[in-house]
Amino acid sequence: AQDYEQARYYYLLAAEMNHRDAMYRLANIYEKGLAVESDVAYAYKWFKKAAQLGNVDAQYRLGMLYSKGDYLEHNYKEAAKYFRLAALQGHSLSQYELGMLYKKGLGVAQDYTEAARWLKLSLKSWVLLKATKRIVIAAKVETKKVYNKFHLTAHLLSTFITRRQPCYREIIGSK
Repeated sequence: AQDYEQARYYYLLAAEMNHRDAMYRLANIYEKGLAVESDVAYAYKWFKKAAQLGNVDAQYRLGMLYSKGDYLEHNYKEAAKYFRLAALQGHSLSQYELGMLYKKGLGVAQDYTEAARWLKLSLKSWVLLKATKRIVIAAKVETKKVYNKFHLTAHLLSTFITRRQPCYREIIGSK
């Protein structure tokens, strides 16, 4: 709880200086009620500001809020607007949701060609995202292995030299 309180404090400072990612994170804290009482109206305010400044996650979240009608009244036209903003930035979940809205004709004119386009794009984005994550994870694992081998080698070499140092001093004739 202490961490969320401190995070909320700093996110609020940054959000008030128009930092869009801080706005999004602050909105999450208020929506989920982390170390504060849940306040969806206040969360919505920050999601909307972050979305207007181009935060893709806030755009997606607003799309979901409008399409699900959890806290806001269903408004598929607004959902499509925010999903499109995020989808155009390559957000795979927004591309999927937008495709489904086109398929069902919710908030947009029903258009199976547009639906297929967005759904295919979401699949490509998702596959690319997963592949990228796997590459990053593999690189981190490999880097850790190399670091561990280097660290072990350095430790063994240091131990060897420390234990054998008098012997080497005699061989090279130094004290």
